[in-house]
Amino acid sequence: MNKADLKVLERAFEREIHGAILQGKSKRIDRLVEEGYLQPETVTFGGRFAVTCKGYSLTHAGRIIYCSTCADEDTK
Repeated sequence: MNKADLKVLERAFEREIHGAILQGKSKRIDRLVEEGYLQPETVTFGGRFAVTCKGYSLTHAGRIIYCSTCADEDTK
């Protein structure tokens, strides 16, 4: 896993914290999906005019890989 891959996982993690999904399309995202770190997701926001958003969210493996690279605040 290189820095660019971790950056994509970081963006997905940030969006997950804020209740959103990672949107975009790239070969890197496609590769991370194939490797099992991201998964395609579709979210529909209801209402009078429903809106459907397609994107990607982290899998458990993606969360573990990303979080294992984060520095622990207690060790600093």
